[in-house]
Amino acid sequence: MQQLFAAGLPSRSVREVLPCVYSGTVAPGLLNHPEAERARISERITDLQAARDRLDTVIANTRNPPAECLQPRD
Repeated sequence: MQQLFAAGLPSRSVREVLPCVYSGTVAPGLLNHPEAERARISERITDLQAARDRLDTVIANTRNPPAECLQPRD
């Protein structure tokens, strides 16, 4: 249950899914919200990875500036 909440599912959705855990069957349409939430999380992960990659570039350029950054200014 904690993982469902941590994934962003509201208590209403968790309550709907719990009987499926015990019975092993899922009613049609019941997974729409969890699947949408999973897609949202995947998109967020992609965005965070892109932000991390940009930050890595900034860090690398700060530690070892490209040649064009080292030229004296007029």
